[in-house]
Amino acid sequence: MNQVNAIDVQYSGSLVALSLVIAVSPRMTVAASFQLSERIEQVMRNQYGIIDTKVMFMPQT
Repeated sequence: MNQVNAIDVQYSGSLVALSLVIAVSPRMTVAASFQLSERIEQVMRNQYGIIDTKVMFMPQT
């Protein structure tokens, strides 16, 4: 199960920048983590209008 560990939001006028730290299985491949980050960025852009989303992954302990 993936878990959001940290969220940071910054505003610059009407633009919103979002940074996330997500804990994932240590067995998750680089390709799978890339696909997950692309999906998160797409959802944030399409549903919330956030065009600058950065996703960082860390292994679950």
